[in-house]
Amino acid sequence: MVAKRAIDVGLKHSERSVDLINRTGEIVDRLNFLFTEDRSGLREAKFGIAHAGMGIAAAFGIDYLDDTVKTPEDVTWRLHLDFLGLVPKVDGDRHPLLSGPVPHDFGESFRALRTALVATGVSEPTHLLAVTSTQPLEGKTTTAVNVALSLAIGGARVLLIDADLRRPGQHKIFEMANEYGLSDAIEGKLPLHRAVQATSVANLDLLTGGNDINNPAELLSSRAFSELVQEARGIY
Repeated sequence: MVAKRAIDVGLKHSERSVDLINRTGEIVDRLNFLFTEDRSGLREAKFGIAHAGMGIAAAFGIDYLDDTVKTPEDVTWRLHLDFLGLVPKVDGDRHPLLSGPVPHDFGESFRALRTALVATGVSEPTHLLAVTSTQPLEGKTTTAVNVALSLAIGGARVLLIDADLRRPGQHKIFEMANEYGLSDAIEGKLPLHRAVQATSVANLDLLTGGNDINNPAELLSSRAFSELVQEARGIY
């Protein structure tokens, strides 16, 4: 009987040991699974931080390499020039003119631009302005004519010169003839005072582009053009 009891007790202890071992194995498996999950999550977090860092670096790199002008501050910072004014875009096929009805903010922007131009010439009055752009259809014609109008309306005597000899367009805005103009005056076909035409706006005269030519760049870089500009500065 004693031997049998000992065997029964031994069997029960063995069963408990096996059960404990099995449970311990399950716990270890669960811990390993949790540890693996935690490490996987840690790796994902590291990858996420790395990708975010790369995205920020790429954004700063693109911004550093971007040399386009988007804001008034870019004009001063990138071009090292004084910012004179900002003109809103006006949709439509016709050129908005200060001599007629225009949106309020459009008119105010050119009046502010006129004030800025006058202020920059306090110590030495500005007699010559050039309006240009990097591409066609960016508003050179509209800007030039309205700057001239704003100055003329303000009382200054102004000569508007259409130096876009490839596609002259100022005469169309004022509905004037272009039988002769700048190109003819540069080539010496007629004097400046005969090439200039008076517009319907007080204090504003126009020198149209003139007859078609094949060498506009050569004419505008010639000594004759420089002398013509100097002659105009002595009158206006």
